[in-house]
Amino acid sequence: MDNNNIDTKKSFNAYEIMCELLAYTGLNSANFCQKIGVNPTTIHDMKIGKTKRISVNLAEKIISQYPDISRSWLLTGDGVMLLDGKYSINTSHQRGNNYQGDNINTAPTELYSIISSQQATISKQTDQIDRLIAIIESKIK
Repeated sequence: MDNNNIDTKKSFNAYEIMCELLAYTGLNSANFCQKIGVNPTTIHDMKIGKTKRISVNLAEKIISQYPDISRSWLLTGDGVMLLDGKYSINTSHQRGNNYQGDNINTAPTELYSIISSQQATISKQTDQIDRLIAIIESKIK
């Protein structure tokens, strides 16, 4: 598996999907709702469990503003968020683990797992580079 991909082992519910979207966009829930043209109660209903899944209509509104988001992921919570399989968080608006004062947290365990995997890959690549440099230096001498 490419280390830039998130391999989800469980389906996300609507609120978890929304939390990931807010983390990705760096917007708070009110600004996000305004940008996609929905009432902020939409996210509140997800938070309290009244809304369990993102509707096709809401998914279309999100995709119209963020065409890189996977329609399948929005509707099912399965797979990866972005169509290219890569995920990055815009941290410019973060305050600790909350976003713009909202009580919305990302799943830090999943993020730590991804970071750990990427660190292992970087370490292996650094070792390979060091070995290649040693080979090149021995050939030059």
